[in-house]
Amino acid sequence: PHVSVRAEVLQWGQEVPHQAPSPLSGEWDVILGSDLTFHKASFLPLLHTLSSLASPSTHVILMHDDDSVPGGHRLRKSFFHDVAPTYFSVEELSAASTLDASFSDPTIHIYSLRLLQSAPSIILASPPTVLAPSVKLSPGREEVGTLADMLAHFSQPASSPAQQEVQQRKAEGRQKTAPSASQGRQKTVAEHGVPGGDEVS
Repeated sequence: PHVSVRAEVLQWGQEVPHQAPSPLSGEWDVILGSDLTFHKASFLPLLHTLSSLASPSTHVILMHDDDSVPGGHRLRKSFFHDVAPTYFSVEELSAASTLDASFSDPTIHIYSLRLLQSAPSIILASPPTVLAPSVKLSPGREEVGTLADMLAHFSQPASSPAQQEVQQRKAEGRQKTAPSASQGRQKTVAEHGVPGGDEVS
């Protein structure tokens, strides 16, 4: 059957507009998410947004790969075992029976969440979280912060090892040829005929 798909920006922690013509209005049967639980500062903003979109009948399914980031298994336990159960009933599903065999791996975990009718409100004291935390990338790539930065950054082809070596040599050459701040000041003094500081009485 024909399916209409539309993409919308959703900032975690911000109030979700429920009135039409907002594309986020209405009730949702299923909310799917993957690789959303790797940053502790994002836990409450994420749960705030999920609880704003979900009703007790909404089926929220989140996936987490322990190997995606260092300490991924600890982040998974912190989110799904410690934080989320305050607001959602949490059940781990069998990845082996849910995923295609080519995707099944002991490090991949799938959780089913349903909003608790008695769930407390989530009050965020700090500004809404950035969608992607700052990450340090491999050599030849700079640090990026927001999701937009990351998408723009990865849309550029990565430099080959040979190109990275050329860029490194150019950077080292600029550092060697660039005058120091003190050299620049001495040249300015000489050009204007003003004696150096050690000659002033």
